[in-house]
Amino acid sequence: MKEAIAVAIMEAMGDKMIVHDDKLLLRALKTRVQTGKGRPGGVGLEEDWWRYVPIAIDNEGNQEFTGYWNQGIGEHHGTGWEATDEGRRRLEQEQGWKPTYRRRLKIGEGVYATMEGNQVDLFIGNLYENMGSRYREALGYLVDMVDRGVVRYQPRIEPSDRRKKEAIRNRMKREFKIAEYEHNVLFRGEVGRELFEQFRTIAERDKSMVLEEGTIYLKGFNRYKGLKRAVKFYDIGVREGGQPGELFKLETTLLKDYFKAEGMGVSDMLEQPDIQERIKSELEKAIEGTLCLVSEGTMHGIQRELELEGRATVREVTSAMLSSRRTLSERVAELERKVTEHDREIARHDREIARLKEQMRK
Repeated sequence: MKEAIAVAIMEAMGDKMIVHDDKLLLRALKTRVQTGKGRPGGVGLEEDWWRYVPIAIDNEGNQEFTGYWNQGIGEHHGTGWEATDEGRRRLEQEQGWKPTYRRRLKIGEGVYATMEGNQVDLFIGNLYENMGSRYREALGYLVDMVDRGVVRYQPRIEPSDRRKKEAIRNRMKREFKIAEYEHNVLFRGEVGRELFEQFRTIAERDKSMVLEEGTIYLKGFNRYKGLKRAVKFYDIGVREGGQPGELFKLETTLLKDYFKAEGMGVSDMLEQPDIQERIKSELEKAIEGTLCLVSEGTMHGIQRELELEGRATVREVTSAMLSSRRTLSERVAELERKVTEHDREIARHDREIARLKEQMRK
């Protein structure tokens, strides 16, 4: 389970709730026209990049077919075109049509580069295991793609690792955009179960929501142009084949139109607490809209976990939930401080015992 570190920290600290991020999707074009410049823009792939990036295989073991391409006329049609009258006729009568497939390179555990048409996606899905800068991590993966012979790097002066990294950094900042970013609130135990049951009851009668086994899509199930966020709540055990009814996730996915409107780029994606502070206003909208649906009793349970007294407002509960001290990064740091202090105390006791023994011998 990818949330294993978060769960271990929650158990060690006695937490019923913790916040972190999960996935980051960056997107760029392979090539693009730069008006007034003598070279094209885009990621810049090597001529034979496809030799190092295998055809993607779906969950059923099939190659991920994306359509047909005719290089002679520069024309591409997506999946389903071959079943139309036009597609059947032209595939039969015209020369040069070839099937196209999505290609995917595994760079690390949970990290993939996917190429389709003129698009390059860098998907980073291992953020639960990383407390560092997401920007720095993405840069490392892109440099790795240079070393694998996928991304082109042609230095004009004597090459070095530092110069290569800086050149790729500039290219990443210029070419890649944030397409999706997932922020999570994890709930352990009774509060999570209560939230799931209440959301499921509402989703059964609210047609704007979608209910699947173990998952409630609260907002944004049907993506449309201009949509800035999607929200869902699910039982992690049901979705991932673990113990159901124990661990739940409120997942807010911020989409490309949000980042475009906010003027946020790849270099803004630093450590998780920093990102959370930057996107806090949009997260508050998502979480407040969700908490407005829950019962008073469940809200009281959330307030107790957040150490809020009296009748806190939804805004106050949301603000406390998104406090930096609730982030996985801060909870890990707090646990490390406690362990260090515990070790110091043990060492102090050992010294005191040794001193007393020495006195007794005298």
